[in-house]
Amino acid sequence: MNKTKVFCSILSLGMLSVGFAQKEQDSVKVEQLEEVVVTDSKFQLKRENSGKVITKITSEDLEKLQGQSIAEIIGRTVGVEINGVRSNAGQNLSYFIRGGRNRQVLILIDGVQVTDPSQIANDYDLRLLNADQVESIEILKGASSTLYGTGAATAVINIKLKEASKKAINLSLRSTLGTNQSSDENNYAIEDFRNSVSVNGQLGKFNYLASFGHQFTDGLSAIEGGTESDAFNSHNGNVKLGYKFSNAFKLTTYASFDNYKADFDDSFGLTDADNISISKQYRVGASPEFKYKQGSITVNAAYNDVEREIESGFPSQFNAQSIVVDAFNRYNFSDTFYTVLGINYQDNQMESFAIPFGETDF
Repeated sequence: MNKTKVFCSILSLGMLSVGFAQKEQDSVKVEQLEEVVVTDSKFQLKRENSGKVITKITSEDLEKLQGQSIAEIIGRTVGVEINGVRSNAGQNLSYFIRGGRNRQVLILIDGVQVTDPSQIANDYDLRLLNADQVESIEILKGASSTLYGTGAATAVINIKLKEASKKAINLSLRSTLGTNQSSDENNYAIEDFRNSVSVNGQLGKFNYLASFGHQFTDGLSAIEGGTESDAFNSHNGNVKLGYKFSNAFKLTTYASFDNYKADFDDSFGLTDADNISISKQYRVGASPEFKYKQGSITVNAAYNDVEREIESGFPSQFNAQSIVVDAFNRYNFSDTFYTVLGINYQDNQMESFAIPFGETDF
C-alpha cells in the first residue's frame, strides 16, 4: 500500500512538472521570419516560392566575414569559383559558375547591371567594391536571360548596398587589421588595413547615407617565389539620397566612386617588376518607383565611367562608359499569378590607347 502511494505521488509530481514546463514553453513565442529574394523576379518574393537556386548572403553573414573582400565572400558559396582570391589582393579575378565564365556571369549593384566594356569579357571588376558598404548578396545560379539578357547565361550576382538607418542620425566606424603572408612564412606582421566610416539616417520623408572606405594590403608577391611584395591600395565613396513623396511614389538617387592601385609583376617571365595597374570608377544613378493598386512600375537608370591604366613594359590606357536603363512593370492578376513586362536599354562605349613600337607617346 505504501509503495502504491509513493508511486502515485511521484507520478503526480512528474505530471505537474511536465505541465509547468509546457506552460513555460508556451509563454515564449518563437517567430520565424520569412526570407525574401528579388533576383529571381525583380521583386520581393518568398524564397520558398522561387523556382531558382538562390543563395543569399545576409548582413549577419557579412558581419561574421569582416576583413574579407567581396570576391572572397562570394567565392565561399558552394558551386561558385572565383579564381585569384587566394593570391595577393591585387590579383585579376575570373568567375566560374555552372561551367560559365566571366562573360556569362552578370553582376548587379542594387538591381542595376554593371559591366566594363574595356574588358575583353565585358565583365565587372569586383576589386572595385568595398565589403563594408554592402548590405546583402544574392547569387542566382542558372540561366536567367529572360529577365537579364544574354549576359546572365549561367548566373546573376546581385549586390545590394546598405540603406539609411531609421534613426535621425547614425554613425558607424569600423577598422580591421590583419596579417597577410604565405603559409611558409613565420614573420607575422600587420599588413592588412581596412577602415570605413558611414553617416546615415532619416528625417521625415527624406533619407540619406554617406560612406567612405579604404583598404591597404601588402606582404605578398604577385608571382610565386617573388621576393618583392606587391601592394594593393583602394578608396571608395558612396552617397545615397532618397525621398518618399507619398505611399505610392518614392525616388532614390546615388553617386559613388571606387578606385584602386595594384602592383603586379611580370607573369610571363615570372620575375619581380615595378608594374602598376590603376582603375577608377564613377557611377551616378536614379531609381524611381511608383506603386498602384494592382502592381508597380520601377525604373533603374545609371551612368558608369571606368578609367584604367597599365604601367608596364607594354603600357596602355582604357576609357569606358556605360548607360543602363531598366524599366519594368509588374501587374498582379491575383496573389499567385503576376506578369513582368519591361524594356532594357544599354549603351556601351570603349576606347583604348597604346604606345606604338618606337614611339614614346600614346
